[in-house]
Amino acid sequence: MLRLDLKSLANEFKTYGELRYHENRDIRLMMLNGQLTMNQQETSRGISARSFANGYWGFSSHSTPSLESAKKAIAEATRNAQFLGSRKQKHAKIVTGSGAHIEKNFSKGVSKRAMGFWIDLMKGIDALIVENFKDLQARSVRLMALDMEKHLLTSEGSLAHTLIPRAHLMVAMTKNTATGPVTYYDTKGGLGELEEHFETDPESFREWLEKIYLRVSEKASGIIPESGVHDVVLNSDLAGILAHEAVGHTVESDIVLGGSVAKDYLGQSVASPMVTLVDFAHTAMGKICPQPILIDDEGTEAKEAGMSALYISEYGTSIGVVNDRVQIRRKGKVVQEVPALHLERVVLLTPANITLPAVRFLMERGIDIAYLSPNGTFHGQFTRGDGKFVEQRLAQFRRFHEAEFRLALAKQFVTGKVSNMLALW
Repeated sequence: MLRLDLKSLANEFKTYGELRYHENRDIRLMMLNGQLTMNQQETSRGISARSFANGYWGFSSHSTPSLESAKKAIAEATRNAQFLGSRKQKHAKIVTGSGAHIEKNFSKGVSKRAMGFWIDLMKGIDALIVENFKDLQARSVRLMALDMEKHLLTSEGSLAHTLIPRAHLMVAMTKNTATGPVTYYDTKGGLGELEEHFETDPESFREWLEKIYLRVSEKASGIIPESGVHDVVLNSDLAGILAHEAVGHTVESDIVLGGSVAKDYLGQSVASPMVTLVDFAHTAMGKICPQPILIDDEGTEAKEAGMSALYISEYGTSIGVVNDRVQIRRKGKVVQEVPALHLERVVLLTPANITLPAVRFLMERGIDIAYLSPNGTFHGQFTRGDGKFVEQRLAQFRRFHEAEFRLALAKQFVTGKVSNMLALW
């Protein structure tokens, strides 16, 4: 990708503004019933600017990125915003960035395989489907890869450059039924490049293909529901997508300030207390998200909420789990509920009754259960074997053997403690 020194354009902004330089490198292959129907590889790029003046946004873009086209885009966007503001002024508000500097490349620099290799892999997967699932009406295999590279500069001083590669393999199977064809599909892949995700032997996909065939067979044997309004239980994945689209965008700070339907509900409960809704930016459950967002459109660095610990220090406490929340009871009454999403560990300073479902729930999510005495003496701990902080703990153990580091750290603790005592004296 062409590297532009966007920082040199910082003085071009006359009002609040954002400059973006974006390049997509896209691969799309599709095989339908054994025939290659799509073989596409392309690169698209462009530069755009957005400016805000007198309550209005102005926009401009150019398809040929260069320093000159970037300057033109900024000037044109500013002029467009000022023109709109001169016609009718409105008192819209904006949320500006915080001057973040982000540089992140998620590509591992693996050697790229030729398109012919991936077509042969798809042929092998298709042959496996034909050989093992003979009652299908139709089948398709798709392979997709997208490298998104972005540069961002804002008038508030934010500067970012990110490269995010994503790769997916999708297989769809169709069966015929008395009421018509039914289709089920599934995908593999996520963050990373094709070479990181997919084995070279079609046989490695056999178990996955069998699951897809089982699902489409189950779907084919299902019944058609009666029309009308019904109470339904949504799969959590679908519920999350709906919540993101219907609620997540509505409560974005700049949209709220611009007058969304959520503006009158700040600080109020708008749903059942049993509902926990979290929109992760780039890290969830200790893992990088499939589409990590490191910085937003206004140049504000995306930061996840810190992990926390739940301390149990009162006798007669019972610990259970309800709706992805750790529930604390005393004398038969619920005294606290903590969403498990940002919980790192549960620390028991006094004997407590913790249910087996709660133990399993915590272990599945990599949440430790530590047993200490009331004065803090460590007795033991339940920890999932593949916990999300293994590398962190290994680094801590390595540091333990460095005498100079331990001494320096101890001096910092003592200095901080004495400074705090003097401040309170």
